[in-house]
Amino acid sequence: MEKARVYKKFAMFLALVFLILPFSSKSHAIENHWANEAINYVRNKGIMVGNGNGDFNPDNEITRAEVMTTLNNARGYKEKAEINFKDVKEGSWYYEEVQKAVGAGYISGCGNDMMKPEDRITRQEVAQMVAKAYGLSRNESNPIEFIDESAIANWARESVRLVSENRVMIGDNEGKFNPTNRITRAEVAQIIYNIDSSPVDEPVEKVQKQWMVQSGAYGNKDNALIHVNDLINAGFNDAFILQNPDNNSYLVIVGKFSTKDKAEVLLNDVKSKGFDAFIKEIEVKEEEVKPEVKTPIISKTRTTVGQAQAWARNNGAHERFINVAPIYWEYGELTGINPEVLYCQAAKETGFGKYGGAVKPEMNNWAGIKVAYPSGDRTEDHETFATPDDGVRAHFNHMGIYCGVDPVGEPHPRWYITSTVGWKGQVQFVEDLGGKWAPNPDYGASIMRDYVTKLYNTEVK
Repeated sequence: MEKARVYKKFAMFLALVFLILPFSSKSHAIENHWANEAINYVRNKGIMVGNGNGDFNPDNEITRAEVMTTLNNARGYKEKAEINFKDVKEGSWYYEEVQKAVGAGYISGCGNDMMKPEDRITRQEVAQMVAKAYGLSRNESNPIEFIDESAIANWARESVRLVSENRVMIGDNEGKFNPTNRITRAEVAQIIYNIDSSPVDEPVEKVQKQWMVQSGAYGNKDNALIHVNDLINAGFNDAFILQNPDNNSYLVIVGKFSTKDKAEVLLNDVKSKGFDAFIKEIEVKEEEVKPEVKTPIISKTRTTVGQAQAWARNNGAHERFINVAPIYWEYGELTGINPEVLYCQAAKETGFGKYGGAVKPEMNNWAGIKVAYPSGDRTEDHETFATPDDGVRAHFNHMGIYCGVDPVGEPHPRWYITSTVGWKGQVQFVEDLGGKWAPNPDYGASIMRDYVTKLYNTEVK
């Protein structure tokens, strides 16, 4: 009987040992892992969890869907977008996570209506997703140069700069970023921990006053442009048109200033040259008046035709728009004008080649160029070009008026009219196209913000 009791106690002891040992080995593995602190952080916050057995598997490679889930949890994304990816089926565990990621805007797919949620993900892909999800900004005082920078894909380079300058991802001890290496669960945990340990500053919205010198208001855009041209010919080269959304009128603005004294100096100058004018006080958000880095129209391309076409496909472009991309790069090489800027401008003007407005697809007019003497904004007021190539050439020739590049071949009729403006050759930056190419002063900035930047961030598989 005594012997039976001993065996029973020993058996209970063994059972207890077997219950404890697996848990202890897991805890010990995490406790001694290089990312121990980060792993505990994301687990405690519910940002990343282990599998059903409680394993975190820190050294396992992580999938695209798992990274999306992690970022959604970390950022608190809830809004779901409508998605239609061939490889993301409704009912799959990651369907809603992909909806949230697309809704948040930090990922849009891999082209050809694919998301590849179960693929293992690379470091440069994660860099792009993190930079977008957290809205990282440049910190040029804190750069890191990687010896394998040439291995970083064009579409990922800006994102790698952002995550490295903000010390979110810093590479290995040899000075390599290892962009194409598949990333592990521990590395992703460390990224989240790095960001949360050094929070990204949220912009504080402040309102500042500005003083604009206004010299007229028109119900007709063409009349406003005539007034702007008169001002430019008189030496007021910063004159532009501002569209008033309240009544669709077109305001002619000679300049805007951060102090009223400076506005009054310009006002007196404008009046001395025979123009009616007055000062208008406005309030703007601080971020709207911060000086920004402008983009030269004459500059080398930073991307490829393949990336541009992938971006176009991701945005549901018509095949005609995808097919015309190589022609833009040919004329970019020929003229020195940045091809992606004009290709993105064509996307803005034509709805990615789907048109739908006064300009029709068969007109091969990629930039909304008008006939020599238009009388309005009807179809017949816009130029028709014989071929898509002719339309692209006309686009470059017309932009050449603004930035000072001679035309290629025989220019279109409108070229001869527009080339007489006082500011011919003086518009050097994309952001300054507003109020000249189009009435909206945000026109050029929108090309960069809403189109070119997204092109640069497009993944090419």
